[in-house]
Amino acid sequence: MTGNEGDKGGSSTINFSSPYYLHPSESPKQPSVNEVLIDGNYNDWVIEMTNFLFAKNKTDFIDGTLKKPEISSPEYKPWMRCDAMINGWLTTSMDKGIHANVKYTNTSIEIWSDLKEDLEKKVHCELGKKITAHLEKQQLYEFLMGLNNDFNVIRTQILATKPVPTLGTTYHMVVEDERQRAISLENQATPEPAAFKLLET
Repeated sequence: MTGNEGDKGGSSTINFSSPYYLHPSESPKQPSVNEVLIDGNYNDWVIEMTNFLFAKNKTDFIDGTLKKPEISSPEYKPWMRCDAMINGWLTTSMDKGIHANVKYTNTSIEIWSDLKEDLEKKVHCELGKKITAHLEKQQLYEFLMGLNNDFNVIRTQILATKPVPTLGTTYHMVVEDERQRAISLENQATPEPAAFKLLET
């Protein structure tokens, strides 16, 4: 819709503040944000895209404020035209793999909701993994620092390993080191056989 159409789609009054207003130069394929949406940058992308849509006065389409009118409504065609434009802005800024997941959605709010549901889950999942990894690493260091000086060599070896082994692996490494040292001490303490002593006498 161009500037000669208003809020209701039937008025000839120019209303630049209308969410239905579209500038003649706008295109569904125009660049909307600097950052292309990929698997891993959803939070940054959604901030940029929200700002872009806010500047275009189109956030009502993706937050559910401006619902799809009935076909008989004079607002139906203006709404569909704007929604198609927003669809273009959204999909143009996506990686092909992500675009393929939402290409069968009908409206911009469906695209927005699907992305939020799918990618926010991944973001929380990744955050959960990072927190778990951090806590495990903390437990690993506490375990190693709690060992006595007999374990200095194996402790240094473990800390120098990249990536640092898991707590479970570290525990088994320490147990094996302790076992090997016990065998070595036992061999050193074994008395000489009696036969050799007799020969010496």
